[in-house]
Amino acid sequence: MPGDSTHDRVIDEFAKVFYFGMVGVVLACFALAQWFYHLFPSQISMHWMATIMAVVCIPACFIIVRRSFFRAKNAILGLRGEKYVGQLLERLRSMGYEVFHDLPGQPLAKPKRRWNIDHVIVGPAGVFAIETKTWRKFRNRDQKMQFDGQMLKLDGRALPDQYKDPITQSGRNARRVSDILKASTGREFPVHPVLTFPGWFVTMEGDAWGGGAWVVNPKGFSKLLPKQQKVLSSEDIALVSDRLEVYIRDARQKME
Repeated sequence: MPGDSTHDRVIDEFAKVFYFGMVGVVLACFALAQWFYHLFPSQISMHWMATIMAVVCIPACFIIVRRSFFRAKNAILGLRGEKYVGQLLERLRSMGYEVFHDLPGQPLAKPKRRWNIDHVIVGPAGVFAIETKTWRKFRNRDQKMQFDGQMLKLDGRALPDQYKDPITQSGRNARRVSDILKASTGREFPVHPVLTFPGWFVTMEGDAWGGGAWVVNPKGFSKLLPKQQKVLSSEDIALVSDRLEVYIRDARQKME
């Protein structure tokens, strides 16, 4: 299903929020209880130890909870974007395309180092590896994304340092799909990288259409496909789809 990997990240981050949040609350309550016992004498007197534990651990828990909360918030936004794009891509089945979601990129890697390919479609116009980026816009600003064939720009300027290079990522995804198909079929199937931004106005300028990645709004992508030349026969579409299905099944078993 679209966004399966992102959904797992959301669960992991909220688990951290709950766990470390509870630890912070318990330590705070423990420290308060010990000070209560100290101010109102009883047989138990561990207020200094409880306070030291609380002073050291509560800020650390707060930092982890805050970081995990924002990561989960971003992951939820990404999950919504992937599901939205996935729903749009599902409509392409009526045009003779096979649609795959959440293709594992590195199933044998350690969980924290695994990555996935959001969507892969196979049809008359070829094989496409689609990377979805659901980014927040600054408030009260109508921002635009531009791609000139070499550099992705935000309102005419280079992307801020906080964003990783999505063009390189989309190219890596396409190469990975191509390698999977070559290993399983012994044939070279060109895979076209696509980078899509739900909710953004996206333009491709200059030599952007000459080759390389497509950077488009997801609604615009479905309008581009009918204009493309047919490069795959029905037999090739069936072969590639079968090989991808087998790869996904085997990769999921390796990850369990």
